[in-house]
Amino acid sequence: MDIESLNNAYLDLFINNKEEFLDDFKNKLWPELEASSVRYKGRPVPFLYHPFMLDRTEWNRLKELVYHFNEILYKVIARYINNSEFRSYFPFSEEMEEYILLEPGYSNPYPVARFDLFYYQDSIKFCELNTDGTSAMNEVRGIQEIVANSAAVTQFKEDNNLELKGFELFDSLIDIMLEKYNEFLSNKAHPEVDFNKDKPVIGIVDFSKDGTISEFKEFQRWFDKRGILSYIIDPRDVENKDDGLYYNNKRVDFVYRRATTSRLFDHFDEIQDFLSAYKEGKFCMFGSFRSQIIHNKAIFQILSTGEYVDFLDESDLQFIADHIPETCLLTEATIEKKQIKSQKNDYILKPDDGFACKGIKLGKESDQNDWEEFVDDAVCKPYLCQSYCQPPTRKMISIDNDKTGIDLYYYQIGLYVFDGQVHGIYNRAGREKIIGSSYECFTVPTYIVSKSE
Repeated sequence: MDIESLNNAYLDLFINNKEEFLDDFKNKLWPELEASSVRYKGRPVPFLYHPFMLDRTEWNRLKELVYHFNEILYKVIARYINNSEFRSYFPFSEEMEEYILLEPGYSNPYPVARFDLFYYQDSIKFCELNTDGTSAMNEVRGIQEIVANSAAVTQFKEDNNLELKGFELFDSLIDIMLEKYNEFLSNKAHPEVDFNKDKPVIGIVDFSKDGTISEFKEFQRWFDKRGILSYIIDPRDVENKDDGLYYNNKRVDFVYRRATTSRLFDHFDEIQDFLSAYKEGKFCMFGSFRSQIIHNKAIFQILSTGEYVDFLDESDLQFIADHIPETCLLTEATIEKKQIKSQKNDYILKPDDGFACKGIKLGKESDQNDWEEFVDDAVCKPYLCQSYCQPPTRKMISIDNDKTGIDLYYYQIGLYVFDGQVHGIYNRAGREKIIGSSYECFTVPTYIVSKSE
């Protein structure tokens, strides 16, 4: 299926009927969003009135790609668990390492993840692995529903005899949570804890004012549908008792961890009850600390260093060469060796454990003096230097106040990976080369397109 032609057909339809569709956006779509739970830091999430389409061939290609990447990452995690020298390559504290090494009670070290990547016509480059507190599923759910039922997309589907299929991310993830819980009960349940077998009491755990509360409440709504009791819990507010983990005198069987590992260990002394209960196997935690092994951006440096990954086979190493941007730790030696200061357009600098694009510095967008000053400052911190991959682009509809037009957007897709399988896509776009909440960023509803039967 010719996606570019379909995209152009949508652009033509929209521009030829822009007054009607602008009115639809302002008076129907945006009010629906404002009334929904799709919010970030209390505000409605901005989105593009544009269906980003992939065909089945592209979708299957992405699933096969993630299958191979998972096989590599599982090997890396196993190596970390079993080899102390390999562990020394990672920037983790002794306390964090201790908890990473704990057996979680189920087999998959990262049962929920989002792999962010740049998807070009002829190649794919991974740019970030979110295996720790994976978020934005509610954005995908809400925005794809709103746009799929819009006037423009309804007309577009009818005119071109198309079906656009979105992604279901809540029920499928809860199914996997319950599978991991049952696996935990059979492997590691604490003998003094009388776990609820069929319907565990669930704690959605993150620090107050840190997490996306609207998404947590949406998960609670889906838990409620199944008759499962859940609480939103700050990890500082729990108690480790003889017979389990407690919150407000209610025992919690299962923790859906949304607080990142680094954030938890920043508050190490304040969450000792939470950590000791985990160590003692008094609750099942969905998203074990082992996810940190590949969540930290140092994984890209590890994969880029041949002597570190000499246990991988030739097909794995070729995959890394094809899909992982070359990455190194920013040191005085690498600055000189790779000419990082003089070749600024070739590089991007990233904190090793940052998020939301905070602290990122792009050489192409910096003047020479500013770049050199940033490099000199960053070398004293845990920063990574990565070969710059310019995000792919696609023409999409822009609505700025009362104006409608077509702009070229950079975009980045994230693949939701549940228990090793790709389940959906999170797509963000902007007109700047860095896409994230600290920059211009729109959520783009994404669909698998096919001809109607």
